[in-house]
Amino acid sequence: MISTPKTDMNRELHVGMLFKSIEEAECCYQDYGGSMGFSIKKRLTYKTLARSDVTCVAFSCVCEGIYKEKSSSIVGKQKRRTSTIKSGCNARMRIRWIKEIEMWKVSVLEDEQNLALVTPSKIILMKSQRRLPTAAKSLT
Repeated sequence: MISTPKTDMNRELHVGMLFKSIEEAECCYQDYGGSMGFSIKKRLTYKTLARSDVTCVAFSCVCEGIYKEKSSSIVGKQKRRTSTIKSGCNARMRIRWIKEIEMWKVSVLEDEQNLALVTPSKIILMKSQRRLPTAAKSLT
């Protein structure tokens, strides 16, 4: 369904969009997040109890959630600095497996961000946007 990253950038995501695989949907959402200026992560997966088949996958912004200060019980212990700050960003996408057509369908898509977006020149520095082309992977 998705042929090249160039076509992904020109096409907008919408609820009801179909994908052949989870990886295809994740790649499309990574491209969408990169074009919008945020980085993404795979948030969770739902599986059936009987056969352990994945039925639902959710992707979200890496700044999703709210940071809660943890009290350190050890006196003098230094806190570790993290590169990602949780800011309560609501950008997310959820896909569900549709058994009848054997494809993944976008069921939820929210693109509300409450954080400073990355400029196009800095997108390559985001963790989810650092991908090698398949031709470069085959050389290693």
